Amino acid sequence: MKILHVNFSDSIGGAAIAVNRLHSLLIKKGYNSNLLVNEKNTQNKNVFNSKSNFILIQNLFYQSVERKIISLIGKSNYQSKSLNIFPTGLAKKINNFNADVVNLHWIGNAMISIKEISKIKSKLVWTMHSMWPFSCIDHLSDKDDFSKNFLNNNHKKFNFIEKYVWSQKIKYFKNLDISLICSSKSMMNKVSNSYLFREKKIKLIPLILNNKINNINLENAKRFFNNNKKKYKICCIAESLDNPNKRINELIDCIDKNNFFNKNNSEIVLIGDFKKKKLSKKEIYINHVGKLSDEISKQILISSVDVVCLASKSETFGQTSLEAISLGVPCVIFENLGAADYINHEKNGYIAKTNNFLDFSDGISWSLKFLRNKKKEILNEFYSKYDENEIIEDYINFISS
Repeated sequence: MKILHVNFSDSIGGAAIAVNRLHSLLIKKGYNSNLLVNEKNTQNKNVFNSKSNFILIQNLFYQSVERKIISLIGKSNYQSKSLNIFPTGLAKKINNFNADVVNLHWIGNAMISIKEISKIKSKLVWTMHSMWPFSCIDHLSDKDDFSKNFLNNNHKKFNFIEKYVWSQKIKYFKNLDISLICSSKSMMNKVSNSYLFREKKIKLIPLILNNKINNINLENAKRFFNNNKKKYKICCIAESLDNPNKRINELIDCIDKNNFFNKNNSEIVLIGDFKKKKLSKKEIYINHVGKLSDEISKQILISSVDVVCLASKSETFGQTSLEAISLGVPCVIFENLGAADYINHEKNGYIAKTNNFLDFSDGISWSLKFLRNKKKEILNEFYSKYDENEIIEDYINFISS
């Protein structure tokens, strides 16, 4: 069976990390897997750039136009929105692979038009890395109800661009022969109830991990990063620490308000790109590590901290949480996030009430008091639910059926 994965990038963003891990494991297990991307940054021979130089320039132009349109209609955060209304020619290139199965992943930012998706000839599978496929132009949304035809039910006031994008999705997605993969129960509930996809075949399949150092010694990890063992290390990881969805400022604020933490006993570790440094009102030291480009450095650093926090407003899954507990580090999240599938409350982490930062802050201090250095117990709890071989078997069976 020949599988073609389609994703915007082969290395940038959570979806790129997820598809790369899946793609690499499929190859390792002997499957014919290829990855088609707009932005190729690796030298992997099974990763192909989707564009000729001319088409690449055209696509960059379309991306610029889309961002301008989104800005003009009052949607300033264009990075979390896509239109995908311009023809790119990608469907033809996809069809030239003659794959048995085409697995779409994150295809926003004008990678391929909504109409062109319907022209893909191979069996079609779509992994839901964002809410864009079944929402209008948003990749992430804190709205829970996607069950209505937004236009007919006046679900919200659409501008003319949103109306056009939504009408294109109804026209080309509603009756499209496609199977859908969701990586979390919360995402599966949204997709199963959505107006566009509720009649499709949907499967819950968790994301693949790539833990090359899961046996690392905790003390060696702390020594590697020259950590002060007397301080609690509270870690948050994001592609962009400035992204308002990640709520880093709120996270720091809730730590400041908790009497358990002070500048003598705590340190906040932030991993990811940032433009403006975050500050603590209690003068708790904030270590801005920046973005770690390789998996091993990231995993060693995660292994060196005491707790990982995911305070996002909305997430389709949250790979960071899965990575943390798979390395024996407790994780604190909100109950509405997809990572709740693998966090067992007060066993390998803490699940706070949705948007309740007081509860979240208490969860951090509780985890530090009762789960710090409980690596073995956290790993046992994680692997009681997670089996990589079972996940791949489910994936192959689903895309083959």
